[in-house]
Amino acid sequence: MYADFECVPCFLSQTISCARQLGISDEDLSTILKKIFEYLSSFDFKKTPPYVGKVIHSIIKKVIKNPDPYRKQKKLANKKALQILPLLKEKVKNSDNPFKEAVVLAIAGNIIDLAINPDLDIIKTIEEIEKESYELNDEDLNLFKSKIESAKNILYLCDNAGEIVFDKLLISFIPKEKLTIVVRGEPIINDATLEDAKMVGLLPDYKVISNGDSAPGTLLECVSEEFIKEWNKADFIISKGQGNLESLWGVKEKNIAFLLKVKCDLVSKKLNIPKGNICLKFSNTLIYRVD
Repeated sequence: MYADFECVPCFLSQTISCARQLGISDEDLSTILKKIFEYLSSFDFKKTPPYVGKVIHSIIKKVIKNPDPYRKQKKLANKKALQILPLLKEKVKNSDNPFKEAVVLAIAGNIIDLAINPDLDIIKTIEEIEKESYELNDEDLNLFKSKIESAKNILYLCDNAGEIVFDKLLISFIPKEKLTIVVRGEPIINDATLEDAKMVGLLPDYKVISNGDSAPGTLLECVSEEFIKEWNKADFIISKGQGNLESLWGVKEKNIAFLLKVKCDLVSKKLNIPKGNICLKFSNTLIYRVD
């Protein structure tokens, strides 16, 4: 999914909000914005938002000399989500449809996104997810379940820290022997890395690999050979989050289920789903057009 003109003010707004949240000085923020303006002045709009995000956050990290500025926030999100995991497991267990409940909660956890909402109150948000009630189409859920059951090799693309605790609810319904879980190769915003996977207990219980890249999505032209090997082997891919959707939009040769919370107007228009809703979409049902 190519970036749009509408994305430009969003990139800048997110940069300023992130700088305030991270306590970046005005002097450093000025340097960061000048470098970003320089980049955007010759910007190729045939790039995806996650590609641009990778560039912008590499600038931020370089200027402030911190390779993982969101590490504290990620640890907090993981810790708080782990604290309520027993409650979430009970919610799934006591549901009339445990699989549906697990899917819904896994998608609801996608709201923990400091790129889209830098001012997010992590603790309050995680507590609210546990209490909220969300709905998904039963026909889509049944198809999703059947694809999991029939697949031989499943690739599960994770998104954010904290959210990966909610992912564990859905992952528990997938046989370990056919599952490979993927996290980011380097720290980028609050996206999950191997460190987070270990903290929440996905490692060593499951096969977890990094994609070898620092984009807040899955850029197939930038990922590692290890990831490509698993990608080629997979006959079903579960893709979490808007960044993975944006970067894998238009990939028709793979069977992909996109699970996300719709967080921006552009994605809302393309999916024809109201902003703020959770959704489950399959790659073969998306209407692709020239961006």
